[in-house]
Amino acid sequence: MIKEHHMLTFKHHLLFKLLFLSAVVLCWNTDAFSQEVQKKIKPKLRLSYTKYMDGQIEVTANAYYKKDKKKEVCAGASIGFYKDEDLENLHTTVIVDEEGFATLDLEANEANQFRDSIGKFNFYARLEADEKFKAKTSEITVLNANLNVKFLTKDSINYLQAKLLCFNVDSGKLIPGVKFPIKSYIVRALSLLPLSDQLNYTNAEGIVELEVPNDIPGDKNNEFTVLVRLEEDDDYGTVVFKDNIDWATPFVAHEREERSLAGNQRNAPLLIVITITATLVAVWGYIFYIIFGLWKIRKLGMKNEEQLLSD
Repeated sequence: MIKEHHMLTFKHHLLFKLLFLSAVVLCWNTDAFSQEVQKKIKPKLRLSYTKYMDGQIEVTANAYYKKDKKKEVCAGASIGFYKDEDLENLHTTVIVDEEGFATLDLEANEANQFRDSIGKFNFYARLEADEKFKAKTSEITVLNANLNVKFLTKDSINYLQAKLLCFNVDSGKLIPGVKFPIKSYIVRALSLLPLSDQLNYTNAEGIVELEVPNDIPGDKNNEFTVLVRLEEDDDYGTVVFKDNIDWATPFVAHEREERSLAGNQRNAPLLIVITITATLVAVWGYIFYIIFGLWKIRKLGMKNEEQLLSD
């Protein structure tokens, strides 16, 4: 009887220990799963739209997140570009680059796939969830706009004339865009040179006209590149016109002069350059040799003086 009681008590203890260990393992797994979920980053996603007047359209997704109050990019993440709000009709997937951007490149006729019945272009994007990032969606809606530029000369003065035409939903037509800021630049090797120090707004006809200086250097064809754009408008996005014009100052190719006695310092005969250089080296070498000899004599004299004093 006593033995059975001990056996029963032992089984109860064993069952209790098993239940306790199961609870510990369950709690550990739950905590590990919670930590795994918490490790996923909640990103931010911003879309921008750019139309180039040569027929190209770019929809760019900027994917990033904040870490220790610093902006980090979601490099390597996948961005899906969709044609519908429900994110069921996938157009293509683009990988985020090292600068945090994923760009959808479209021809003008391709962009019509994203156009609705009233003329608006609707682009939807989703950063797809993976082991590192949570999913994030964003969208942008824009209307069509054209930026046409003419190069004019009046009374020997060169002008740039830009006309902005914007799609109007009510009329279904392109009409002049009034009071829009237009920026104009000369494209240089490493930067953009503004044609004006102030913002220029379109008039009642949608036109901006700027004088172009006649002292702008160009290439060997006497051309430089002009860039005109409407930047990041809420309704029309960014619209860009870019073209070359042959209004640059004449290109002068500097021919290399032959070395001669009549030439400048850079074109002196090599023999004279070598002779003068060798003479200077020899003179300065001799001067340093004399200084070194005087230093040795002084040092030797001080040593002899110390020996005499010690004697």
